[in-house]
Amino acid sequence: MNTCVRHLVTILLISGAPFALANAQDRRDSGPIAVRLGASVGSLKENCENCSGAQISSFSRLALEGQLLKNLGSRGAIGIEGMLWKGTYLGLYRRAVVVSIVGSWRPAPTLGLTLEAGAGYMTFKETANGSSSELKSTGLGLQGGVAYAIPILKSISLTPFIRYLHSVGDKTTMDGSSTTGKISPKLFRCGLLLQWR
Repeated sequence: MNTCVRHLVTILLISGAPFALANAQDRRDSGPIAVRLGASVGSLKENCENCSGAQISSFSRLALEGQLLKNLGSRGAIGIEGMLWKGTYLGLYRRAVVVSIVGSWRPAPTLGLTLEAGAGYMTFKETANGSSSELKSTGLGLQGGVAYAIPILKSISLTPFIRYLHSVGDKTTMDGSSTTGKISPKLFRCGLLLQWR
């Protein structure tokens, strides 16, 4: 988590956040529809109910992010989001796909800071190198976080973000057969989105 925060602070300083703050409102409200594309890194944890509640953690190499948002006045927006995460841990290949409905709210219209939350479908798969067996979990993915839009041009901005995602009510299977345990994956990630309106 500390690594993510340090990267985001660096991005804000280099991009000239104070200048962006003074010119934020006119640029950010230049269109009713926003498209965000970008990438993130993060850490995923999974429970192991059959292992005395142990958790397995791995740091992702890359997650691809995408959002389509519609403005709701000067402070709010709602839309859809897709995310593909991949990571490896001790010979295990792990991937997660999330499709969510997301909403965002700005505490002040003239600031780039937004609070974000979402809910949707999450699927998580894990396979071992050299094995055909697959552990799969599907459930409701709940997420929340913060983002900060830094205007670059009239209709383009950079948006660093931090988000936490947790799968609840998940169903776990091994090679298609139900298992008694639930892995309930949790994903913390930080990244950068390029936003166009």
